[in-house]
Amino acid sequence: MKAWPDCIPCILKMSVDIARNIFKDEEDIRVFFERVMSLRYFKENKWNITPPEIIKDIWQIMEHSTGIKDFLAEKKRIQNDIAMDMYPSAKSIIKDSNDPFAEALKWSISGNFIDIMAGINEIAIDDVLARLNGIKLNVISIEGLKKRIGKARRIVYLCDNCGEIVFDRLLGELLKEYFQKEIVFVVRTTPVLNDATMDDAIYVGLNTVGDIIENDIDIPLPGMILNMTSNNVRRLLNESDLIISKGGGNFDTLSEEGSLRGKLSFLLQAKCQPYVSIHGVKKGDLIINNF
Repeated sequence: MKAWPDCIPCILKMSVDIARNIFKDEEDIRVFFERVMSLRYFKENKWNITPPEIIKDIWQIMEHSTGIKDFLAEKKRIQNDIAMDMYPSAKSIIKDSNDPFAEALKWSISGNFIDIMAGINEIAIDDVLARLNGIKLNVISIEGLKKRIGKARRIVYLCDNCGEIVFDRLLGELLKEYFQKEIVFVVRTTPVLNDATMDDAIYVGLNTVGDIIENDIDIPLPGMILNMTSNNVRRLLNESDLIISKGGGNFDTLSEEGSLRGKLSFLLQAKCQPYVSIHGVKKGDLIINNF
């Protein structure tokens, strides 16, 4: 998905919010934001680019300004801890559900609600249950994904945010136990935003469910662009039977990769108007897009 006009104010607001968590001096924030606004995207209306590529350039400005590569590391740990506290209850709820697969999908896609980028630093299990009870998934999309899973020998699972990866673990456990599938989780090599890296994935136990590899992208890109990865990662994706892709950043970039059409299933939340329009859903809905 190329950038929509809606993406620009969203990215700028996110940049300011992060800057206020990092810089103590108001003048440092102003200097940082001046550098951001000097990027060509905000001066020349360059729309032929995905939002994660814009975020990548902003993140590099932050790295240069602070000398720190993963300045949200502590907040990511908090996100993971919050989700891990919910893990036993969520696992029990999924197991006792009339449709464990659909319930696990709900938890995995909705896991994005524990999101420091959205200003959410804590949430109670009762609040989560209240949200999930009002959510329905598209039955046709669920069945389409289930058919793809049934035909797949190995599933490549592209992770997104910290916190959310705990509920990816729950979905992965179900895929392994119920469907007897081999799973390879893919995480970011380079820290960016609150996206999961190898350390985060091991911290929440994804390694107990399947193999974990890095995406081998050596710049802070909150997405996946094939020609930026290594030959090994490209081969894995091209030879895979099914790729489950989590989150908006992965959707934005991989929906531009026509070579993966037919074996890519996107799981994300309709957080913004572009996703609402593209997928024909309401804001806040959970999306299963069998691309």
